[in-house]
Amino acid sequence: MKKNIFLAAISCVCLMGLTSCESWLEEEDRSNQTTDAGWDETRVEESVNYLYRVGAPSQLSSGTSAYTMTVASYPGMLTGYFQNEYEGQERTCYYARTLTRQDYTSTVGESFESLYYYCYKAIHNAGSVIKHIDEVNMDDSEKNQYIGEAKFFRAFNYFTLVKFFGDVPYYDEPIENADQEMEIAKTDASTIYGHIEDDLIDAVDKLPATKFYDNGNRVGKYAAAMLLTSVYMQQGKYSEAASAVKTVLNSGHSLTTNDDLSSGSAFNKLRSTDGLDEVIYSYEYNSTISNSSWWPSYSFDAAADGLFTTYAIFRRVYGPFARFLNVYNSDDLRVQPNQFFHWTYTTSSGT
Repeated sequence: MKKNIFLAAISCVCLMGLTSCESWLEEEDRSNQTTDAGWDETRVEESVNYLYRVGAPSQLSSGTSAYTMTVASYPGMLTGYFQNEYEGQERTCYYARTLTRQDYTSTVGESFESLYYYCYKAIHNAGSVIKHIDEVNMDDSEKNQYIGEAKFFRAFNYFTLVKFFGDVPYYDEPIENADQEMEIAKTDASTIYGHIEDDLIDAVDKLPATKFYDNGNRVGKYAAAMLLTSVYMQQGKYSEAASAVKTVLNSGHSLTTNDDLSSGSAFNKLRSTDGLDEVIYSYEYNSTISNSSWWPSYSFDAAADGLFTTYAIFRRVYGPFARFLNVYNSDDLRVQPNQFFHWTYTTSSGT
């Protein structure tokens, strides 16, 4: 009897508080905001911050599988100088290396779907910031920073798409309602390159002349100038590239020095030390932001299985053939032992 009275009491309390409970349980979905939600400084900041972790930066940098590297590895595979030792399973890598990918468009297409999708997601997000930021009351220097960052990442994503796919649909106005035309025809790559250049030239003008690590790990003038240099080089516009890179050469960035051919080499410093002046832009791997996923497992081949406890699987998913190593002179730092490449590794147990 007491149990029944107790349950009845709970029911009454729940009924009396039903309205307030419903409102308390309602979630605010900040990841799918619409234009109607309005723009303020917080939304601008969150939208720009999002660009650092979506589209080209993450697609080119995140190793999401133990058996295959990022899509950035496929162009290298096309040269025939690199091999995924697990290409018996990851057939796209094999098709790329043997130049037979055109015969397997379905399989290869699946590999690039995420690159295409997330690059356009970033482009849409950047376009929304650029379109609506003037609706927000904020300091001009701060506004220029956000516009510059948005244009940098819009250019970065279009540059990535054009390099991989050639002609692709181009739009700079975000699609915000169902009345807008969503079937967008492809634009000639040369025209898209012109838009990319315009975005980056404006970004160089608007972003602060501050080095990456001094700018709170945010892109600045020099990152935009370096990307603009790459865009010009990709098109064979060498005189324009030479002009753009002068901004970087005069920036205060400097190459990391070689103190020795062991842990004090430039390669090993860059691998182990944050904040070096050589870094113009980097993808931050921080466990609270974005961990390095499977990248450490690419460091060894399958012979390392069982030697370590952190990873059960090691696969050399992007290993050079000997003929690639032959392109380096014998005194080139990159081909010295334990620099860019390692031939042996001794564990703490001496094996």
